[in-house]
Amino acid sequence: MFEKLPSLIRGTIPVNNNDMLGCFTDGLTEMPDQNGTQLEVEGIASILKEKKYF
Repeated sequence: MFEKLPSLIRGTIPVNNNDMLGCFTDGLTEMPDQNGTQLEVEGIASILKEKKYF
């Protein structure tokens, strides 16, 4: 089915108080906005900024 599977790199990221980590699947980025355009990552970030989540 897949010619080559994607690989993951293992590591660490420093996290401070009040940092936020968002995890989502492609289903969220493919969701249409009010105009029928896919949200993409930029659209999700825009909504989070508008709602003051970051």
